[in-house]
Amino acid sequence: MNFRRLSSVVLGLFLLSVPSQAQKTNPLAWTQWQQIAPSTIKPRLAFTDSSMNAFAGCNQIFGKYTLQNSSLRFSSLGSTKMACEPSKMKLEQDFMASLLKVSSFKLSKDGKNLTLIGKGVRLSLNLTAVTLSGFVESARKIVTVQPELTPCFDDPQKVCMLLEDLSDGTSWGKFTEERIEGLKYEVGYRYELQIAVETNPRSNQRRLRLLEIVQQHWTRPVQLANNQKILEIAPTLEDCTGVVKTQCMQVRESGGNWGNFFGSIEGFTFKPDFSAKILVNVIKLENPPQDGSSLKYTLVRLLDLDPVRR
Repeated sequence: MNFRRLSSVVLGLFLLSVPSQAQKTNPLAWTQWQQIAPSTIKPRLAFTDSSMNAFAGCNQIFGKYTLQNSSLRFSSLGSTKMACEPSKMKLEQDFMASLLKVSSFKLSKDGKNLTLIGKGVRLSLNLTAVTLSGFVESARKIVTVQPELTPCFDDPQKVCMLLEDLSDGTSWGKFTEERIEGLKYEVGYRYELQIAVETNPRSNQRRLRLLEIVQQHWTRPVQLANNQKILEIAPTLEDCTGVVKTQCMQVRESGGNWGNFFGSIEGFTFKPDFSAKILVNVIKLENPPQDGSSLKYTLVRLLDLDPVRR
């Protein structure tokens, strides 16, 4: 092989394996943080290579930053113009004003704590994510997902989920999406979700990521086999005593009385503050464990999941 060609190949492989100069000298690039704050709203702050975005309870904040050694400056800050309750607006304005006063920063040795320092300003934040893929959170939304797929709005040759934005403020209305990161979508379910809207400033790509399933309802008829039951699960656990004192799920069949459920239902995870309705298989065990139930319950399908409104 020609030596000059071999040298260029080796150099190319070396460059691929070495972090860029920006990555080595900018420890904040592609990180996300949340402020340690006494209020119920904890402002969030995210960095790309040279830009930043933040959220302090009302509008999306965006701008630029420059970093050199321990020096840090925010500039060109702006925000969306949604009106919110006065307390949220004040928190947002105070947070933006504090960012503009920042002149330096400190990172803990483990890289998980960030302190922003300026004249009369000291903001403490915890690391929440490192976005090596380049995606950063730009907004959060509450959306519904319909139980049937539909042709995608931007490409009718493909099928998509049909969603509707239920968020306060500026709404996307109805839109389609091929996938949501973290959601195992199943036709037949109507979902209500809290999602994060994430963007990649390098490629201008946008994606949706699941934060929480708020509600989930099976919309198709249910036919019971001989060994199946539908159980309702209450949203709280209650003290109960079996072999030892513990806490039990409160379970009933439709129209029945609530009672302690000792043991577990294979495949089902209890979610506090959510009521549930589930379809289960019930099998009688020939040799049940000592002091255990003679029946084995296995989840077939989650039929309903609803939050308890407080």
